[in-house]
Amino acid sequence: YYLVIESIYKGQKTQILYMHLQEGSIVVKQDDIVRAGQHIANMGNTGTSTAAHLHFEIRVFEGGEWVRKDPMSWNYNY
Repeated sequence: YYLVIESIYKGQKTQILYMHLQEGSIVVKQDDIVRAGQHIANMGNTGTSTAAHLHFEIRVFEGGEWVRKDPMSWNYNY
């Protein structure tokens, strides 16, 4: 179970992915406006996973394709 939040950040089309979510825990739906600090889902142990954790990924649309970015170096302060 996963959730993708898409937005425009600093002029770039951006996706933030949250994966391995607990089954049935996603509380937002398509086209909802999501705000910083809002509860969107619960961390889980789904998919190919050995323990509860959150897979957090950032992608930006560059050159016609989605490119993964290192979340630790990405400045995503909204």
